[in-house]
Amino acid sequence: MLGEAAAQLDEETKARFPDVEWAQPTQLRNRIIHGPVADRF
Repeated sequence: MLGEAAAQLDEETKARFPDVEWAQPTQLRNRIIHGPVADRF
């Protein structure tokens, strides 16, 4: 849920909190949902 929410935030909101690494929750969510696809090749 956190990863999906972080992915939906607009750039203005993300810019207000520059210390947050916004990509990390989104990447974690993608890895959980889609699995380690890159590791299969």
